[in-house]
Amino acid sequence: VQQGALVAQVTPGGAAAKAGLRGGNREVTLGNLRVAIGGDVIVGVDGKEVLSGQALIAELEKHRPGERVTLDVVRGDQRTQIPVTLGKSTGKE
Repeated sequence: VQQGALVAQVTPGGAAAKAGLRGGNREVTLGNLRVAIGGDVIVGVDGKEVLSGQALIAELEKHRPGERVTLDVVRGDQRTQIPVTLGKSTGKE
């Protein structure tokens, strides 16, 4: 996957965890930065393409906590749709 929003970490008990999203399972070092890899990559929200983390946030901010959205997710080499009931933003998911 060339573009999308990598799920680096999932908060236990949060909306992402309840929906079954998976965070990174390995770390790599890029320069002086440690980055989690191997997690799900969100590439769409309700059928609208998401090219970056910022684009994902912009799409999710159009909805309120408690609303349900469908995320287009790439996990490994599989593409799937995952329904998520949005929770209150903690800035961690």
